[in-house]
Amino acid sequence: MGSLARVWYAASAANVHGMLHTLIGIIFAGLGAGVLAWSVWNLIKTAASRNWMTTQGVIVASDLRRSRDSEGGFLYRPEVSYRYTVDGSELVSARTRFGDRMSLSWSGPALKLVRRYAVGATVIVHYDPDDPGEAVLEPGVTGYILSGLFFGFVFALIGTLSIVNGA
Repeated sequence: MGSLARVWYAASAANVHGMLHTLIGIIFAGLGAGVLAWSVWNLIKTAASRNWMTTQGVIVASDLRRSRDSEGGFLYRPEVSYRYTVDGSELVSARTRFGDRMSLSWSGPALKLVRRYAVGATVIVHYDPDDPGEAVLEPGVTGYILSGLFFGFVFALIGTLSIVNGA
């Protein structure tokens, strides 16, 4: 191989390596930004929910949902619905807390929540006075949201560093 061909080959390999770094960086940064956005939105809502109005409600459905993941395993998610009344209007909500819409590969957390909120149980419902249809049973920050903030930041940082190093 001639010297010009070796230089071209080395430049091409470095270019492919840089492009790969950039592509991986874009994927990581995008995932991190998405998780961060989800976490920040939930964090804002949880902070507001601590000051929402309360009313009494009753659990109307409580079930453990199971679905298949892409590898043939199972994902678990609690499905809890409750009925409550605000200013004479009967409402139904299915959010126990912000950040609870995730399906996990282990049933423990979902099963614990389903057991805590048995059908027919009386509960305190925290609702948004500006939008009474938005309600939670457990106001405040959860571990899912804090984990999302941490991992979203880490992924975004790794992605950004990969983009900078690949350029």
